[in-house]
Amino acid sequence: LPVWLSTPIATQAELRGSSGLGLGPSVIGNLQSTTGVGNIILALFVTYRIINTLGPVTTFGLALFINAAAAFGPPIVQLMPSNTPEPVALSLMCISYSLVAASRNMMFATALMLSKEAAPGAPGVAIGINQSACSLGAGLGPLLTGFAYTQSLRLLRSCTPFFIGVGILGALPGVLIQVMAPAWPWRISV
Repeated sequence: LPVWLSTPIATQAELRGSSGLGLGPSVIGNLQSTTGVGNIILALFVTYRIINTLGPVTTFGLALFINAAAAFGPPIVQLMPSNTPEPVALSLMCISYSLVAASRNMMFATALMLSKEAAPGAPGVAIGINQSACSLGAGLGPLLTGFAYTQSLRLLRSCTPFFIGVGILGALPGVLIQVMAPAWPWRISV
């Protein structure tokens, strides 16, 4: 999202699908700082209440759906009429950014709980594997999505298909979790 947020607004109608909001670094930095503070508040006061109410499996699936929904923010902004006031588009992107932060908050908390419960024996090993997988995703994710975003702009002259694809692919694991995951609490026999 930061790359899209900083991409200049297209002045020609045929390039509208390739434009972002043209925000400066300070605005994007403020957005990231605000969502970071909100994320801390969410972690302290809300996340574990959601997990205790829905269970970690359902919460993890919900987090994946929320993250996928956030990907539809840029296409919605691009489909709005060109005379839409800038604060409306910025507000929508603030909501999308906040959804990403909230979903990651819930994902990390539930992933730790689930990996601890899923592996018999020492929970430290399962948590270590979980953190290694998260680190791999944090490294490869921006590389692959940056490449896909660039190709979407280069080949299709629009980033809308990219963000719609991210939304659909992001929702797919949530669907699989809701359909295929065993009921919580898990009972692992050793």
